[in-house]
Amino acid sequence: MNVTSTGIINGLIQDQYGKRGIQFNENGIQHIYINYNGFEYQQVYPGFESGMSTLDMLLNCGPEETRKIIMDDANYTFSEWNKKILVKDND
Repeated sequence: MNVTSTGIINGLIQDQYGKRGIQFNENGIQHIYINYNGFEYQQVYPGFESGMSTLDMLLNCGPEETRKIIMDDANYTFSEWNKKILVKDND
């Protein structure tokens, strides 16, 4: 099986120093950081514990509701880190 990609999107928390984004961009893979705005979904216990993984959302909300939350653009913003990792073309 051959897998190819032209881009990757992840949260800044997964790359504290921005090095991974620069490496991806230097090798022709568009890398974009996003900020998850923390949509509060129903969890098992009262209140909302932020900073949990997508697995927590899946187990608490089920697959259909998790997909709706993840696919809703209102739950994300583009990180300012994107400006720091852009690689300019040598035209």
